[in-house]
Amino acid sequence: MKVKPTNKKLWKSFGGYVSIINTALSLILMFVSVPDNSALKIWLAAIFVVVLIALFCFLWWKANNTTSVRLKINSTSIVVKFGDIFQQSDTLKVIPFNEYFDTIMDDEVISLDSLHGQYIQKYSGVSAEELRRLIDSDRNLKKHIAVVDTKRAVGSQVAYELGTVYKHNDYLLVAFSKFDKNNCAYLDNKQLWNCLINMWENLDIIHNGHSISLPLLGTGITRLRGMNLSEQQLLELLLVSLRFSGVKFNWNVTISIVVYQDNMNMINLYGLTEYSD
Repeated sequence: MKVKPTNKKLWKSFGGYVSIINTALSLILMFVSVPDNSALKIWLAAIFVVVLIALFCFLWWKANNTTSVRLKINSTSIVVKFGDIFQQSDTLKVIPFNEYFDTIMDDEVISLDSLHGQYIQKYSGVSAEELRRLIDSDRNLKKHIAVVDTKRAVGSQVAYELGTVYKHNDYLLVAFSKFDKNNCAYLDNKQLWNCLINMWENLDIIHNGHSISLPLLGTGITRLRGMNLSEQQLLELLLVSLRFSGVKFNWNVTISIVVYQDNMNMINLYGLTEYSD
């Protein structure tokens, strides 16, 4: 149960409906007289109580079964919904990569089941070798090189600043995680925050008027060191980071956060409206 019956927002919403019903009944009773001791009045009172209980149960059910929510953050239209990032149409799709933008498909440097791995295998439209060449030759990426690790034996030796974005067709590849010497993806709290801020700023530069869809970042194989964040907290952090970045996308641009369907029971969309402008 994502939304408990004691939820303050739920009761506030319920109270609003009760006020409307009370106002309507008061207007009706101005013109309709019901004797104080009549059975009709008892029946009407019982019906009123049943209606209120049914209304509350409906609102509670609806709160727990919300599948999408629309927000405004920094005057930008935000939609949070459940689905598959790869199935989003008419939008640029964000895919988290590691800081090296690695393309080696060995299930060690890159997990084949990760979004990173799935993109290279099925959705890039080019071979892993060609994608590597395109990344290495991109002039804009060269401005965001963080370090060149000549001792790295497997994968690219060029690491980019976290939050760097590379556009390939209708995909936006984001340098989202650091890599340690064992090729384990990780982020600490400072790195995660800086990565998100940089990502929003770079997305603002590169989107060129197109709407953007991104997955719930941080829920994959990336290890969040020193943090124990739930899927709900990661979603809220994503929204807060957009607000603090100060980025305002064009009026016709919608940012969609697409949460994987299997995480539906872990996410409460009902309470997200408090993050809206």
